Amino acid sequence: MAILDVTKEQLRQLDRDTLRELVALLCEAEIQQAGMPVCAVRWGGARPLEKAT
Repeated sequence: MAILDVTKEQLRQLDRDTLRELVALLCEAEIQQAGMPVCAVRWGGARPLEKAT
């Protein structure tokens, strides 16, 4: 049973910063659940978008 049911459309509506924070928090939760320290997860600032060629 899933704790969260998130659709693709809901993910598409997130801005870059919110999506990055969501992924980081999910990673921290997985690491913690595995019994490892959350300090093993590193996440930081925005990166510029790559220009399509």
